[in-house]
Amino acid sequence: MGVSLYTLDVGHGLCQVVLFPRRRAVVVDGGDFFAADVVTGFLSNYVDEILAYVLTHSDRDHSGAALHFLNQKKFRSANTLHYIYALVDRGSDFAVPLVDYALRRQEEGSIKRFRYGAISDDEPLKPRIIHDEPDEQATLKMLYPLMSENIPALRSKRKNSRLQNRSSVCLRLDVGRCSALITGDIDLIGLSAIVQEHGFSISAEVLTVPHHGGKMPGGNSRTWAGLLEEIKPKVAIVSSGYRSKKRKTALDRMVFNKLLASGAMICCTEITSRCHEKWWSFAPSVTIPPSAIPGLHLRTDYPEAVACLGSNVTVFHGKSFELKNATLHQTATFRLLRRDE
Repeated sequence: MGVSLYTLDVGHGLCQVVLFPRRRAVVVDGGDFFAADVVTGFLSNYVDEILAYVLTHSDRDHSGAALHFLNQKKFRSANTLHYIYALVDRGSDFAVPLVDYALRRQEEGSIKRFRYGAISDDEPLKPRIIHDEPDEQATLKMLYPLMSENIPALRSKRKNSRLQNRSSVCLRLDVGRCSALITGDIDLIGLSAIVQEHGFSISAEVLTVPHHGGKMPGGNSRTWAGLLEEIKPKVAIVSSGYRSKKRKTALDRMVFNKLLASGAMICCTEITSRCHEKWWSFAPSVTIPPSAIPGLHLRTDYPEAVACLGSNVTVFHGKSFELKNATLHQTATFRLLRRDE
């Protein structure tokens, strides 16, 4: 089966699962509280062993559902849930209970280890390896942030989305010759630091777009268009839609135009009347509460639910990769772009 990257339809938020052979996975974030059934349903059906859970930052739309699915009966031993990495900041009151939960599980021996989700400031600087799979030529590593880059968000006296997003964890998945960049909610300054200060490459065939396709904050010498030239994505995945609270954070035209100009295939987990005149004929969709979607329609080796129609999967074959049902993605996405012109 190889290595696959699933982007689950959690509405406005993020949950991605890197699925390795033998039903083992690394889970990144987990969506908001209302997405708990979606994530739990996926993990129950497709995952027997969580190699690591990574929380990119504390905002509720990334962290809210985590305790719900981590505490499933099947993941209550160190044999089925190995590591928890959590980046803590003032983004949500949820961060403290999650860290407390991880520390208690470490103390009782029901996980192998809890680690703070940041890279050591030791020299020489190097990425933190989350998981290495030699048989598949696959490595998942943390490129950002350093502990010192997270300190301002940690010390903030009140919620400050600018600081919290800037220190969001950024991961890189390498499988053979192909790569995917998992960005959480990192901003332009954070992405620039990976290249300029850390000296790490951000080039990747698959890009998870930060901020759910919304405006990219962080003003410095590097622009969103300039960073896209560094990344050179062939596929750009946007996790956005259901229960979006702020219109400006969902499907921003400027972000999409730059992605389109880069030549990337754009795929979103949402579909609405703005995407397709018969949006109601597609299921699952973020226009339907996730709890009404039993098991995310997971009936085959790869879920039939796809981006622009819900959850999506990118499959890596070492020398190449494929986005399942790519034609459906583009039919809906380009309809959206044409209708807005």
